[in-house]
Amino acid sequence: MLDWSAALSSLVAQAPLAALVVALVYFTLRRDIEKVRIELRSEIGAKIEETRKEMGERIESVKVELADLKFRVASAERALQGFSETIIEFLAAKGVVSEPERVALRGFLAAMLPPVRSRYYTEEVRRRLLELLEKDDVTVDDLRELDKISELIYKEYLETRREDLGKYYYKLRAYIALLAGLLRSKAGQEGVKPS
Repeated sequence: MLDWSAALSSLVAQAPLAALVVALVYFTLRRDIEKVRIELRSEIGAKIEETRKEMGERIESVKVELADLKFRVASAERALQGFSETIIEFLAAKGVVSEPERVALRGFLAAMLPPVRSRYYTEEVRRRLLELLEKDDVTVDDLRELDKISELIYKEYLETRREDLGKYYYKLRAYIALLAGLLRSKAGQEGVKPS
């Protein structure tokens, strides 16, 4: 039969030795675990930094491509707009588009004048635009002023992304082209070229 008191005495006598062994194993393992942890952190940090660098390069590449695309779209938009204005001006100069069409478009533009809430398209600009739209005998100087006003509306559209300004801008540009054609036609009939 087992003598419990002898077994317990033997264990108590060996306790300091067992505690020492456990402490040695613990500190050895702790040092090894800490070394592995440091190595892992270093490797993971390097991988994260490498990934971050690659992502940064990719993002920069995408930014460059988007800027190029934005430039190309803007160029195409301006080219199409210029082409449209040239056609309208040509048709008006040839008499295909006449004074009644001008009056109708002028009335539409006056009625659809966008509200003012802006930096470039101010109340003063709006009032002047309305005055020019109500004018029957438009001059070359008036045409230049309309052109400047249209550019202010376009700047406002780009900054605020107000769709009403964008739509209005293109209609106003058509009206300006129509006026330019009518002025050319009138100047041709009088034998004088508008400047």
